[in-house]
Amino acid sequence: MKRLSLYILCFGIVFGQEPSAFNAGAIAPKKTEQEVTQEKLFNLSSQMKSVNESQEGLKSVFEGQMQRIQELSNKINVVSLENNATSAEIKSNMDSNFEIQNKNIESLKQSIAELGKLLQENNNNLKKEIASLQKQINEVLDIDNNSSSSNNIPKDSKISTKDTESNRTNATEITPKVATKEEKKEKPKDIDDKPKKVDLKSKSLAEVFKEGEGYLSKKEYSLADEYLQFAVKGNYKPARGNFLLGEIAFAQKKYEDAIYYYKTSATRYDKADYMPTLMLNSAKSFRAINETENSNKFLKTLIQLYPDSKEAVEAKKLL
Repeated sequence: MKRLSLYILCFGIVFGQEPSAFNAGAIAPKKTEQEVTQEKLFNLSSQMKSVNESQEGLKSVFEGQMQRIQELSNKINVVSLENNATSAEIKSNMDSNFEIQNKNIESLKQSIAELGKLLQENNNNLKKEIASLQKQINEVLDIDNNSSSSNNIPKDSKISTKDTESNRTNATEITPKVATKEEKKEKPKDIDDKPKKVDLKSKSLAEVFKEGEGYLSKKEYSLADEYLQFAVKGNYKPARGNFLLGEIAFAQKKYEDAIYYYKTSATRYDKADYMPTLMLNSAKSFRAINETENSNKFLKTLIQLYPDSKEAVEAKKLL
């Protein structure tokens, strides 16, 4: 600012001494020293006034700029403080959320561990209950000595299912049906009434089993028994096969045979869908041979294991 003022002052002094263009070529009257001094002072005064005005203008501009800078600075500080506060709040919220999540994770881990222990305990209890029920079923299915004697199957014998079924089939094949005299007279000599013997070995066990089920549904019990015996001996679906053989014996009122086959089926697989029917017909078979106690055990077990089945409804009526 000082340099600018001096520059303007010098500029005015230099040009203030030049003659006016209107007086060019003319002889100006000489001024006294006092007039010259007054004139210089007047010029200096005017120039100083102009310099002061310029300084005031520049000062006003400078103050305006400084005020704007200060306002911007204040705004920046406010925004910075707000951002810092917001950042601190966000950080605090994040820390709080992380802490809550960590607590939730720990609680979830504890819950999962407790649930695992509970499931293991329930699984162990369920295994014990199943083992106990299996034991009860086996006890009920065990035929006493008298029933075993009448069925020619000793209670403590270790005869396999295949051997016993083979003996039954062979006995059926060996014992021929004796025709009466009247029947012999009625039969023409040129007609053979015996059904043609089917070679079951030429078929697959699955095919033989399916045909045996078909004969059972048609109530052709003799053929059904023959086909299913063959399939069971080949170890094809022994659990279901023995159940169906039990159904054949039950339908023919061979109750002791039915009990034997039902027991063999349940021993092979005790979670089959036909278990309610097996247990109900076992109870009926025991009742038919006057073993009421075993019959009632079967009925109670049936109601306990399959309370929503139609067999359970019938069992309740029988009790």
